[in-house]
Amino acid sequence: DRPTPDPDRGDGGRDRGDGGRRDDGGRDRGDGGRRDDGANGGRGDNDRAVPRRPRPGDDGQWHERPGSGIDRHRGRVDTAGYWHVYRDRWGRIEEEYGPWEREVSQRDVRRGGAETGLGQSAFYSTALDSRAYRERYVLYWRWLGYDCDPRDSSRCARWVRQWRWFLEDVYHGPAEFMTVELRFNGDQPLLPWERERFSLRFDGARVWLDLEDAAFRYAVSGPVVDYGRGVATIELTPGSRILRSAEAGKVNARLESEGKLLRLLVDDARAVWYAGETLELRWTVMKVERPSWRNPFGKDKKIAQRDETQPVRLVVDATRPQTAVDLIPVDGGEYYVKWGFRRAASRLSSGEWHGRPDTNKVQR
Repeated sequence: DRPTPDPDRGDGGRDRGDGGRRDDGGRDRGDGGRRDDGANGGRGDNDRAVPRRPRPGDDGQWHERPGSGIDRHRGRVDTAGYWHVYRDRWGRIEEEYGPWEREVSQRDVRRGGAETGLGQSAFYSTALDSRAYRERYVLYWRWLGYDCDPRDSSRCARWVRQWRWFLEDVYHGPAEFMTVELRFNGDQPLLPWERERFSLRFDGARVWLDLEDAAFRYAVSGPVVDYGRGVATIELTPGSRILRSAEAGKVNARLESEGKLLRLLVDDARAVWYAGETLELRWTVMKVERPSWRNPFGKDKKIAQRDETQPVRLVVDATRPQTAVDLIPVDGGEYYVKWGFRRAASRLSSGEWHGRPDTNKVQR
């Protein structure tokens, strides 16, 4: 019949014995509203008078446990937290078993274009196994303190038992086996840098496929399961290409000057594949500034820019992977360019912008 602990009150949930009445007539106590009964971080004078005792040990005596409401923890017990194995009055360990469940077995099929080293086949086969399992939990308890000394949390005015089930073992039963065959009908070639990943899964009863990272919108047929042979077949038929992000590192730029004119040389390493498409550029010419009384932090100055609303548009030419873009004439000083690109309306890639590192610096 212990009272429910209330750590926020600091009085262990005990009744004050005054019926909730105040005996100061509601008058101002003259202390600015402060309390010195230990409620202010345990620093009051009365706080030192509260009897506190260290954490009790395991007395080895049987104590009746709560009938319900004990949390279940899927991790192993942390012995550093002063947990004790609970035993009933006959000295037996209290344990519970979870229901029998099935593991989900998974294998990934990965394939890719010529530059990936993965290869691209139209047929894959993999063996999956799913084991039955159930978990065993053991009941533990530990001392939990209330109204503890703010200078020494191991000494508290009241100690109560906290109960928890902890995972102790996992028992495994028989396994089910399945061979899964993945077939591609009318397979389409992947781009040299493209990769695909398909996850085949089996839970002892069902076989299914997750299209984790596909290059096309595939129509899925199956699985068709031959339980006699233990073989499941899934067929994929490619549809339209899924436009994925372009490779940011395949477009680079270098800054040069010719007389007073700044010029940006743009190299497109994928020009052969994106020939005829539009490459859009945004750029900002920056002038290097040295610290001065007007600019104490040496913040570089923006000279000119073409942003995303008015980009430079280049038509990709497979025979000329490098393109020169004239920027602006400038006077003396040191300059560099902040820039980015996107492949607009591409049939191969999505059209988001890619920010690129600042160019080299040019001295005029």
